[in-house]
Amino acid sequence: MARQIVEGVGGAANIALIDHCMTRLRLTVMDIAKVDVRRIQSIPGVLGTMTRGGQFQVVLAEAVVPVSAQVRSLMQGDQSPAVPDTPTGPDMPAAPATANRYDRLAAVIIDNVGGAGNVKALEHCSTRLRFTLADPGRAKVDTLKRTEGILVW
Repeated sequence: MARQIVEGVGGAANIALIDHCMTRLRLTVMDIAKVDVRRIQSIPGVLGTMTRGGQFQVVLAEAVVPVSAQVRSLMQGDQSPAVPDTPTGPDMPAAPATANRYDRLAAVIIDNVGGAGNVKALEHCSTRLRFTLADPGRAKVDTLKRTEGILVW
């Protein structure tokens, strides 16, 4: 199933980030036009798909954890899948060319929550980061919402 999903989203080179929640495989893809939704929906075990918050999501229910691990395993041969040179959206900081995709997202997040000095506490819960900020008014929430790979509530 994992190989079929990777092929259905346009191959490993089209996957920028892999994540999952309790029931969904969440893929941030480079080019949504390369995703063959019908092909993926026809895979036995796939319960549905959706595009939300810049992610292509595959509903797998209890199969999500092993399938996510298999997708990651398929990606192991490609240690640096294609990632935009800079995150999308206006006023995005330029990331160094050597930064990996997580470094780039971390830099965008820190810059747009008002800098590291504005972070009082940081917690993680499954696939989410929860920030407690000294001055919430310094956060650029709209910029974060426009950044590929980041979902903001």
